[in-house]
Amino acid sequence: MALTQLVNRRGLPFAVTESDAGYFASEYGVTAAQSDKAGAAMRRETDRARRMGKLREITELADLAP
Repeated sequence: MALTQLVNRRGLPFAVTESDAGYFASEYGVTAAQSDKAGAAMRRETDRARRMGKLREITELADLAP
């Protein structure tokens, strides 16, 4: 029955949601403040890597070719 609904809906027949804070708490045992701090650090590092040209945007399949 679940597979039939998967095909008919072209997706899961139920919602799959969990807050970021809830996920990080259950998966890694960190508080919301700790996960916020880590997220901010990751965003800063991503921005820095993008400015340095280490990251590039992929908009089509051809962008994946070396």
